[in-house]
Amino acid sequence: MTTVAMNNLWNYIQGLNLSARNKTWLANQLLAEKEKKQKEKAADPTAMSKEEFFARIDKASKGEGKMFSSVKELDQYIRSL
Repeated sequence: MTTVAMNNLWNYIQGLNLSARNKTWLANQLLAEKEKKQKEKAADPTAMSKEEFFARIDKASKGEGKMFSSVKELDQYIRSL
Protein backbone atom coordinates (compact mmCIF):
# COMPACT_ATOMS: atom_id res chain seq x y z
CA MET A 1 0.00 0.00 0.00
CA THR A 2 1.38 3.42 -0.87
CA THR A 3 1.96 6.18 1.66
CA VAL A 4 -0.84 8.19 0.11
CA ALA A 5 -3.25 5.26 0.41
CA MET A 6 -2.19 4.69 4.02
CA ASN A 7 -2.77 8.35 4.85
CA ASN A 8 -6.19 8.21 3.19
CA LEU A 9 -7.08 5.13 5.21
CA TRP A 10 -5.91 6.80 8.41
CA ASN A 11 -7.98 9.90 7.64
CA TYR A 12 -11.00 7.71 6.94
CA ILE A 13 -10.59 5.85 10.25
CA GLN A 14 -10.21 9.12 12.14
CA GLY A 15 -13.41 10.40 10.53
CA LEU A 16 -15.39 7.43 11.88
CA ASN A 17 -15.34 8.84 15.42
CA LEU A 18 -14.72 5.40 16.92
CA SER A 19 -15.14 4.85 20.62
CA ALA A 20 -12.12 3.81 22.69
CA ARG A 21 -13.54 0.28 22.77
CA ASN A 22 -13.85 0.20 18.95
CA LYS A 23 -10.30 1.53 18.53
CA THR A 24 -8.98 -1.15 20.89
CA TRP A 25 -10.86 -3.83 18.97
CA LEU A 26 -9.49 -2.57 15.64
CA ALA A 27 -5.93 -2.43 17.02
CA ASN A 28 -6.25 -5.96 18.37
CA GLN A 29 -7.49 -7.24 15.02
CA LEU A 30 -4.54 -5.68 13.19
CA LEU A 31 -2.03 -7.08 15.69
CA ALA A 32 -3.63 -10.52 15.61
CA GLU A 33 -3.23 -10.60 11.82
CA LYS A 34 0.44 -9.65 12.15
CA GLU A 35 1.03 -12.39 14.75
CA LYS A 36 -0.73 -14.93 12.54
CA LYS A 37 1.56 -14.13 9.62
CA GLN A 38 4.64 -14.35 11.84
CA LYS A 39 3.57 -17.79 13.08
CA GLU A 40 2.98 -18.96 9.51
CA LYS A 41 6.44 -17.77 8.52
CA ALA A 42 8.00 -19.54 11.52
CA ALA A 43 6.20 -22.74 10.54
CA ASP A 44 7.73 -22.63 7.05
CA PRO A 45 11.51 -23.00 7.28
CA THR A 46 11.89 -21.97 3.63
CA ALA A 47 10.16 -18.60 4.10
CA MET A 48 12.49 -15.62 4.13
CA SER A 49 12.43 -11.90 3.54
CA LYS A 50 13.75 -10.28 0.39
CA GLU A 51 16.81 -9.09 2.34
CA GLU A 52 17.50 -12.60 3.68
CA PHE A 53 17.17 -14.05 0.19
CA PHE A 54 19.71 -11.67 -1.34
CA ALA A 55 22.06 -12.09 1.64
CA ARG A 56 22.07 -15.84 1.02
CA ILE A 57 22.77 -15.27 -2.69
CA ASP A 58 25.71 -12.99 -1.81
CA LYS A 59 27.07 -15.54 0.65
CA ALA A 60 26.72 -18.36 -1.85
CA SER A 61 28.47 -16.38 -4.59
CA LYS A 62 31.54 -16.06 -2.38
CA GLY A 63 31.69 -19.74 -1.48
CA GLU A 64 32.86 -22.86 -3.25
CA GLY A 65 30.91 -23.75 -6.34
CA LYS A 66 30.77 -26.46 -8.95
CA MET A 67 30.18 -26.16 -12.65
CA PHE A 68 28.85 -28.85 -14.92
CA SER A 69 29.17 -29.04 -18.67
CA SER A 70 26.01 -31.11 -19.13
CA VAL A 71 22.83 -32.19 -17.40
CA LYS A 72 24.14 -35.76 -17.37
CA GLU A 73 27.23 -34.68 -15.46
CA LEU A 74 25.05 -32.78 -12.96
CA ASP A 75 22.78 -35.81 -12.54
CA GLN A 76 25.76 -38.07 -11.86
CA TYR A 77 27.03 -35.65 -9.24
CA ILE A 78 23.66 -35.47 -7.48
CA ARG A 79 23.32 -39.27 -7.44
CA SER A 80 26.78 -39.58 -5.88
CA LEU A 81 25.79 -37.54 -2.84
